[in-house]
Amino acid sequence: MSNRLASISPRVLATHLRFLEQQGLISKKVYPVVPPRTEYSLTHLGTSLSGVIQAMAVFGAALDTPPPATPEA
Repeated sequence: MSNRLASISPRVLATHLRFLEQQGLISKKVYPVVPPRTEYSLTHLGTSLSGVIQAMAVFGAALDTPPPATPEA
């Protein structure tokens, strides 16, 4: 996950993941291997928020798009 989020520090990522787990939105599975491996997945509650998350993504993408040029009068 940290590969996809290059602009976030490991500490901040861990803090946010811990918060989401405490809220019941994600579940964490730690595998006892060397090097340690951890997988995160959405819980049923997390999955139920997919519509909200998609709407936020559309809204955020619209913010990155410059407004259309207006014709000069």
